[in-house]
Amino acid sequence: MLQPGHRQRRAPGPAVPLRGDRGLPVAYGLYSAFAVLALLFVLRFVPDTKGRELQTM
Repeated sequence: MLQPGHRQRRAPGPAVPLRGDRGLPVAYGLYSAFAVLALLFVLRFVPDTKGRELQTM
């Protein structure tokens, strides 16, 4: 129970407000899109090091 003169604290809202019932699908969609972009970046730009010696890299 709150004491007189004591304010109740509210939980902070999300950094980017997501409206209505679309919030969770939008969040997971953005996460999935960035995961796919990260995978494509790694496949394209990160060289394969299998079978190489540490000193040759």
